[in-house]
Amino acid sequence: MKLSELIFNKNGMSIRTELPIIGEMLTEPMPYDKLSYDGFNITVTSIEPLIEDGVLVELKFKVSNTSSIKPTNNELISLKSRNISERIPQKIVMRLEEHNWPDHYARFTRQLYNPSTAPYLIRMIIKERGSINDTDLRDLLEKQGYSKTSGGIAASINVLENVTQEVKVEGKAKNKRYIWVDK
Repeated sequence: MKLSELIFNKNGMSIRTELPIIGEMLTEPMPYDKLSYDGFNITVTSIEPLIEDGVLVELKFKVSNTSSIKPTNNELISLKSRNISERIPQKIVMRLEEHNWPDHYARFTRQLYNPSTAPYLIRMIIKERGSINDTDLRDLLEKQGYSKTSGGIAASINVLENVTQEVKVEGKAKNKRYIWVDK
């Protein structure tokens, strides 16, 4: 993913990134208490303040892409969450606890909320598209460097359909279609 903006406001920070396969911007909110310090340096290319009624309500930092983020000895705010599982919505955590799901469902549920994983990318593709067939989804994943024959794709879809209930699956085999249904 290409990092392009950091937005700071009273609620926390939002990261705006571009999903290359979709070509659209995606905003990922991140409260301040989820930020960690791990020695990354970010190149800021511009700062845009948003002032309403004479009060600064938001600062938007435009930054260069992730290839220019380099480790340093400085302790600057990084873009990583301390604990990804804390970002899983409470209703999803409750569904995991209420049912006797297979062990791997909890792992895949956590991965749905971790931007560096294939399950997260699968979720974002379906969410952004609204609907996509199985073949197109696998082709997009392959373009991003993932295996289109991975069993993790089916496991991610099962979790999206049954645990998070964000996706409805229609059809079978080559006619399978994934539809985003979360409100």
